Amino acid sequence: MTSAYILVAVVLVLGGIIAALGDRLGSKVGKARLTIFKLRPRQTAVLITVMTGILIAASTLGLLFGLSRSLRDGVFKLDDILKQGRLDVDRLNAEKQQIQQELAKARKEAQQVQSRLSSANNKFKMAKEQLNNVTKETSKLNDELNLLNEEKVTLTQQRENLEIQSQNLETLVNQRDSELMKQNSTIKEQDSILTALKQQKQDLQTEISNRDELILNLDNAISSKDQALQEKENQKQNIETELQYLQKEVEMLEQYYQYYNILRQGDLALLRGQVLAFGGVRIENPTVAQNAVDQLLRQANQNAVKATENLENNQNEQIISITQLEVQELITKLQTGQDYVVRIICGGNYLKGETEVRVFADVALNERLFRQNQVIASGEIENNNNLTQTLLQQQLDLLLATTQFRARRAGILGEIQVEEGSITTLSNFVEQLLQSEEIPDQIQAVAINTTYTIGPLKLRLIALRQGQILFSTS
Repeated sequence: MTSAYILVAVVLVLGGIIAALGDRLGSKVGKARLTIFKLRPRQTAVLITVMTGILIAASTLGLLFGLSRSLRDGVFKLDDILKQGRLDVDRLNAEKQQIQQELAKARKEAQQVQSRLSSANNKFKMAKEQLNNVTKETSKLNDELNLLNEEKVTLTQQRENLEIQSQNLETLVNQRDSELMKQNSTIKEQDSILTALKQQKQDLQTEISNRDELILNLDNAISSKDQALQEKENQKQNIETELQYLQKEVEMLEQYYQYYNILRQGDLALLRGQVLAFGGVRIENPTVAQNAVDQLLRQANQNAVKATENLENNQNEQIISITQLEVQELITKLQTGQDYVVRIICGGNYLKGETEVRVFADVALNERLFRQNQVIASGEIENNNNLTQTLLQQQLDLLLATTQFRARRAGILGEIQVEEGSITTLSNFVEQLLQSEEIPDQIQAVAINTTYTIGPLKLRLIALRQGQILFSTS
């Protein structure tokens, strides 16, 4: 501000000095009656005064332009500055509109996540109730089985006792027969005794047969109970597996919802488990393993810099952190020459502006996991007579979630998508399901191509009725 005042004062003083000199020079020229360019003395004096005024203006402008860069830019670059300002305003308006659209999309996704969370909680409660019922039935069947086993043991002991009695009677009959041969005088009496003993023996044999039949029936009942118990155990295991999956899904949705609230506030930049770099690596020459690892780490570092918005710093500045031991182990594993999939994964949650991001490496063999046209998951369409878009969407979401769970459990590390990943493909498939004259009773998710660990896994949804294909997403 002081320099501006000094500049104005200098311009005023210089203008006054040049004006005084011009006036004095004009007076001397007028008194001397000098002539320039064959003009009259009076016209020469006027010309000198005009040139003095031009000199005053030129010196003033030259001094201002020479000492004030802002004035010089304002006079000569004002149009460019205004044009650039209008472009910046248009760019800011476009970015503002894009941010508003992303905010609206994020709010919509939050509503969808909340809806899926509620649905998952309901399924979790239903599965838990089913598990309790199956547990009660299993306990009841176990009690019945224990009673049948005790009864079987009792009947077996009785059968053994009857067999012992039968053997004793056989011995007694033999003894009586020998006595009858020796004692002819008492034949009639012995015959009657023998007849009674034979009848008693026959009765015992009949009772033994009845007991054997009862034991066989009990064995069949025990076998049926064992089979029913095994079915209940299988059903219990399936429900427990589904329950564990639903619990994981609920935890993931709750964690995603918490992260979404943080993300909506604009603070969270990286999530724990987020993949920063991903690629397939096959090292035939062990000397280049170091270069391959360095390239993946550079890619992860660039993605971390972009995510944490540290772009004002040098983009090549390293902000990711990984121990030298982990890097050396990764290089040693890659030098075996096999086909691997390497991921550089974020080790925690990081906010915008953070200058250190902890990462770790994950290595997996790039194996074939799914064949072409292999069925990964299938689901039945329930209540197909009263099929609504909401119910159909829920069943389709459950099928896709099951497919993704099985694919990840099998080892897929890349993307999982339906056809080429377009939302329109799913929308058209749902429309076909609703408008089809023959309502399908089953939907299958199959692999389009032979898929390896690195992915991507491209799915095709197929609608079937009684085993016949009606239509698909292709």
